[in-house]
Amino acid sequence: MIKNVPLLPCAGNHDLDVASATNQTGPYFDIFSMFTSAQGGGLASGTEAYYSFNYGQIHFVCLESTTASFRQMNSPMMQWLQSDLAANTQKWTIVYWHHPPHSKGTHDSDADIEEIEMRQNFAPIIEQYKVDLVLSGNSHSYERSMYINGHYGLSNTFNSTHKVDSTSGSIAAPYLKQSSKQYKGTVYIQVGCSGVPEPITNGGWPHPAMSSAIKDSLGSMIIDVDGDSLIGRFINGSPSNPLVLDEFKIVRQCNLSASINPVPNQCPSGAPVTLSATPSGGIFSGTGVSGNSFSPITAGIGVHIVTYNYSDGICSTSTSIQITVAPPQITAPSTNICAGSNVTMTASSGTSYQWYRNSVLLSGATNQTYLASSNGTYYCRIVTPNCTANSNNLILTVVNNPTPSITAGSPTSFCSPGNVTLTANTFAGVTYQWQKNGANISNATNQTYTAINNGSYRVIQTANGCNKTSPAVSVTKATSVSASISAGGPTNFCTGGSVTISLVNPIPGYSYQWKNNGVNISGATLSNYNATESGNYTCFVSASCGNSTSNSITVTVGTINTSVSPSGSVAICSGASITLNAFSDPGYLYQWQLNGNSISGATLSSYTTSSAGDYSVIITTSCGNATSSITTVTITSVSISISAGGLTNICSGNSVLLSVNNLISGYVYQWKNNGVDITGATATSYSANSSGSYSCSVSGTCGTASSNSISVNVESTTASITPAGTVTVCNGASTTLTANTGIGYSYQWKLGGANISGATNIFYSSNVAGSYTVDVTGTCGTVTSSSTTIINSPGAISISPSPSTTFCAGLSFQLTATTGAGYTYQWVRNGVNVAGATNSTLTSANAGSYTVKIAQNGLCTTTSSTTVVTQINNPVPTISPLQLKLFALDRN
Repeated sequence: MIKNVPLLPCAGNHDLDVASATNQTGPYFDIFSMFTSAQGGGLASGTEAYYSFNYGQIHFVCLESTTASFRQMNSPMMQWLQSDLAANTQKWTIVYWHHPPHSKGTHDSDADIEEIEMRQNFAPIIEQYKVDLVLSGNSHSYERSMYINGHYGLSNTFNSTHKVDSTSGSIAAPYLKQSSKQYKGTVYIQVGCSGVPEPITNGGWPHPAMSSAIKDSLGSMIIDVDGDSLIGRFINGSPSNPLVLDEFKIVRQCNLSASINPVPNQCPSGAPVTLSATPSGGIFSGTGVSGNSFSPITAGIGVHIVTYNYSDGICSTSTSIQITVAPPQITAPSTNICAGSNVTMTASSGTSYQWYRNSVLLSGATNQTYLASSNGTYYCRIVTPNCTANSNNLILTVVNNPTPSITAGSPTSFCSPGNVTLTANTFAGVTYQWQKNGANISNATNQTYTAINNGSYRVIQTANGCNKTSPAVSVTKATSVSASISAGGPTNFCTGGSVTISLVNPIPGYSYQWKNNGVNISGATLSNYNATESGNYTCFVSASCGNSTSNSITVTVGTINTSVSPSGSVAICSGASITLNAFSDPGYLYQWQLNGNSISGATLSSYTTSSAGDYSVIITTSCGNATSSITTVTITSVSISISAGGLTNICSGNSVLLSVNNLISGYVYQWKNNGVDITGATATSYSANSSGSYSCSVSGTCGTASSNSISVNVESTTASITPAGTVTVCNGASTTLTANTGIGYSYQWKLGGANISGATNIFYSSNVAGSYTVDVTGTCGTVTSSSTTIINSPGAISISPSPSTTFCAGLSFQLTATTGAGYTYQWVRNGVNVAGATNSTLTSANAGSYTVKIAQNGLCTTTSSTTVVTQINNPVPTISPLQLKLFALDRN
């Protein structure tokens, strides 16, 4: 497969370890041949380090992100990229380079300079030219971003404003690249795990801009393009049964719509009018159109179609409007009306109006419509932005017939049997039609009518093409009293209102008593009653034929119901929505508000929202208006932070309280030390009494998040002494004792358990033998060290000869040195150590110069002064014969 498919690679950092992108030398550039002269389409780059080419509907761009000079602002690579993307006409654009601009995998885009500079310097250009997809490697993991635009900072600055839409990008919910959003939106994919997956140690995995992230899995990316759809699939490395670990889809949508701003009717002699439409930048066409101007003089009288065509280079749309060129006009539904009625005359559109009747100005008649009820010739003087003219004339004719009436020839209330004759008034040319209870009575077309049955009777009189109806006359004939009441208006009304309840067929001479909830209403004895209070109303009717109680009518005097469900505080997950429902009534009008401001178009009894805030609704009825209580909607986005309630450096045996700052009701918490769950630590706070890095995770219906970390250090005050060398001190010398260090420690040195005045430093020097300790005081108390003993080495050494420093030949002598604890000895004769002479005494028979070397505990060797021992050689005794010698003595 590989030998049949061209490879168009992108250099990575390891490729360029032994190659030069600047000089295009080295194994990488020897192996591959790239499109330096636009052989595959695109713009010639002149270098194999970066280049572009076309494949089908796709324009591919390869950038080189390893060489620092290439990544800089206004570098040759940046200038070429801008020119190449500006000249690109392909439907899809895919750009690839080595270092991912957004990653928290084995490389951190918040820390690596290559990734930071590619994000800051090149991502704005990528998104300016509406690139669809960016592919990168380097970091040995898989990460796919949301559909984003405008995020060039560190990962912690990513937020919802950087999302072009909130879809997941799945096949069912693809990323939409819409014309209405200027085709904004780019998907960044990190595919660096085709060769070797590596463990991820960076914090913050995955990057918050990611919609999908996979680690510890080998895989490759396959991209399919079909017309307006691009599908990407991340396939794992199993050769026998490859699995799709992630897939996404981008769909291009041409959802442009255009509209032309309406143009009022134009006078034939009017000045040209400017045409405008949205979005701007399209082309107008039609009779009388030149550029974006319409000329009524050029178009002429008539109705003209103006068309607007708009294209953004990919999608096109068009729309049309009608422009009428005509003199000002007035119209009316009819120019013949019956007396007592009227007709609305309407003028064509203008900026001001003045109506005339019989050429006389009608004072105050300056609206676009006029309600005419009198005979006459009407016209209107109309002012438009481009002309002023009188309209056509309308002649109104009013037919004025006499008002019909009925006269009863006898009482209209009677018991059976009986009747009453009803007579209508008359005038020239009149015809009649009698009605009973609103329905025509067959063949009842004379001036008189005899009624023998109960009912409401009236007559319709027609003359000169106009109808008029008389007031009704009620006729009652009964063998027993029948009572029926009806309400003359709504029976639900506000305080201060009323409704009139009447007998349906009141009979003169009958007696009436109105009741509320079965109790007589004092003085309510007419055939009708004006009810102003709540209750169940009836009427008791009595006559010679008997008596009866009417039906019941319930009257409710109420207030405005301003209840909203749900009420109080409501929490929803980020991205979800909630519907607020007000009390529903046909007579209610609604206006929903957010944080005290009206929400445009929110005028139904319910309102659905996915935004946080304080919601209320203003309800308007015939009783006035009232505002509901506030429902507070909060958005639960799963995040957590913790803080310490005191110092995190604590003494052994103490603790510090760690608490969750932003509590989420109903969520589960788990405290951790050094990343390991602490058994049973599931409250919103934790008392830490051991050293470690503490954090807390929260999980619930809206997801899971981990908090920041807080390091706790458990300290205890310690005390120890380190001598400088030995604790045995030679005469005339001293030794330094050093106490252990600690933050905030203070010291007091002691000899034999007693404080040494002024000895408060970490060091203490002494030449005095004895047992030394030090008191160390820190934030966690005072501790006394174990003792250190200083031993002085021997002082002056003397040798005592016995019996004397002279001895007789053939005898011996003894030398004794000074003794002391821990002393060791070495006798020396004539400067040479005497073998085996290591005791405090030396017995010898050899004359000479003797010294002794004494060390205490093996240290501080001291040599005595020299003692000279002399041997006396006695003469050899001999015996000679006795000789007599005479001496002469001179006694003088």
